[in-house]
Amino acid sequence: MEKRVLAEGAGRYENGQWNVKNLKFLTEFMKKMGLTTGDLARVVGLMRASVTRWFMVDDTSYSKVEMIANHYGYDFYVHYEIPDVPIERTKLSIDQALYVLGEVGKLDSRLNFLRLAIYQAGITKSDFAKKLGLSRMGLNLWFQKDDITFRYIYEIAEKMDWTVNIQFKLKEKKEY
Repeated sequence: MEKRVLAEGAGRYENGQWNVKNLKFLTEFMKKMGLTTGDLARVVGLMRASVTRWFMVDDTSYSKVEMIANHYGYDFYVHYEIPDVPIERTKLSIDQALYVLGEVGKLDSRLNFLRLAIYQAGITKSDFAKKLGLSRMGLNLWFQKDDITFRYIYEIAEKMDWTVNIQFKLKEKKEY
């Protein structure tokens, strides 16, 4: 059986920093927090080489970044900015719903941002999967695992002409 080989060279370490595309937000977080790949490895329970590989292949999972953010006292959010359909002579503003109609019980899902984006775009999950070149089952696997990699987050944004918004929000301190 052949061993699966990931593409090398997506990310490069130059002049003391990682030159990456998909994980640029994470390198900025590390820089602002004064963190190293070793610090991240300790948080997620991996070897430093494994975390370094994230940057080499320019990809990791949402759940790993969420774990890092939580460890350092931040909530981690991703959502898509979807262009509005113009309405003649009208400027419409609707605050984002916390959950998509019919998806009650999924409020605490990591991938709620993706459910909401599909709903706001007004397409079915089947059409969405087809546009990405995935099967409906492949898309459902993301929702079952409740995780996705940043390569796909950015690939979705590119194919759907959406913008990725990422936020590390400092958790509020609880008073006792």
